Amino acid sequence: IEQLITVQESELTALVRAVEAGSFSGRDRAMIRLNQNTQAVAALARAASQETRRIARVLDRAADAQGAAVVVLRTEPLDAGEVELAENRSLDLLREAMDLAEQLEQVIEQREMRRQRTDVIAAYREYVDREVALRAETLELAGDGELDRRRLIEARRLSGAQEEIRLGLDDLRATRHELNESLVFSHVHGLLDDWARLVIDDLIKGEVGEEVTRRQQRVVASIGRLIEALEEVVEPTSEFAQQQGGGGGGGGGQPRLIPPLAELRLLRGMQEQVYNLTRAIDGRTDLEPTQRSRRLRDLGRSQRELRSLGRQVLDMLKGPPNGADSSPGARPQ
Repeated sequence: IEQLITVQESELTALVRAVEAGSFSGRDRAMIRLNQNTQAVAALARAASQETRRIARVLDRAADAQGAAVVVLRTEPLDAGEVELAENRSLDLLREAMDLAEQLEQVIEQREMRRQRTDVIAAYREYVDREVALRAETLELAGDGELDRRRLIEARRLSGAQEEIRLGLDDLRATRHELNESLVFSHVHGLLDDWARLVIDDLIKGEVGEEVTRRQQRVVASIGRLIEALEEVVEPTSEFAQQQGGGGGGGGGQPRLIPPLAELRLLRGMQEQVYNLTRAIDGRTDLEPTQRSRRLRDLGRSQRELRSLGRQVLDMLKGPPNGADSSPGARPQ
């Protein structure tokens, strides 16, 4: 369609020169070629899908206007004003078809991005279910007292199940590159990997105490936050939809799997999680002072990392200064 517009614009320029020269030789043949090409593109649009048939109808009307120009170009005496009117009509319709094609392209891109987000959510839900089931088995094993040889083997089996979940999440991040490019999503995936590795190490050693199941619960809760952030993009609340501008693209242009506002949603969720964990520790009386101190120190570090990420995401929303690279750096350790 873009090429048709270029040719029609050239023909209008050629028509002006023909009027000045008083010679219209060849102008009818040029418009016939344009008319044939327009009909060919209209046929392709008509055959492509139900959605593109509206574009085909507009192209048909443009072809009709081109045909009318050919008729006038072959009429004596030739009315140059009628030719110009018909060709301008053709140009307007070709531009209208181009606008419709661009709008449809955006709809298709958004539909594909929604499908990809839905696929990622489904994958996250699978890992949540597996981690919940694994934690239930770990809790059952932990409640049976000191581990004997048989139950030590069972703990190591559970470590293998945890490793499968860890590798699955890591593979998801690797195959969906935008998860890895997202500042906050990549950070959370890194935390999930760290917690899973600690759980695996403890289970291999036969340690199935509260520290292990607590980390498993953080894995469950954090994957849940990932799901919530993506669900807000797929089915946004009214407030979130207004912030997104209705497109879910995070600032216009090509739609993104993880728009910046989804990162802010995840960031807020992770901050809520840290706050809730801090309150839970404050209300417990069964923790040793060293345990309490260590956990609060870990949560404090998590809060500092989230604050740093928040600043980076806000800077990203503002845009990189002087064309600087805004790609995410390494996850804070």
